[in-house]
Amino acid sequence: MLFLCCSFYLIFVSFIDKVYLIFTNKYSDLAICIAKTPLSFSHDPKLRAAASNFDLEISDVRLSRGAGFIVVLTKGIITMPGLPKKPNAEEIFIDEFGMISGKL
Repeated sequence: MLFLCCSFYLIFVSFIDKVYLIFTNKYSDLAICIAKTPLSFSHDPKLRAAASNFDLEISDVRLSRGAGFIVVLTKGIITMPGLPKKPNAEEIFIDEFGMISGKL
């Protein structure tokens, strides 16, 4: 699910809408990366060695234009956020008394 706020309107963009937007905006030639559990061929880690007769449940699709691929997320997968160019740790300081200050 994706919510976009444009001109004070909240727009719901479904999975199907996102797939349509990606493939109609000239991104259909990008590689597709499927993010799923490494414990099984399916999305369910309990279905070990299930090489056939399973459904792969897709929960989301994301475009990574800079990296040059489309990421398909299966059910239960979460991703880490991107990192900034300058780490926040560079703005954290510890004084001589052990007090922490700065960007936490």
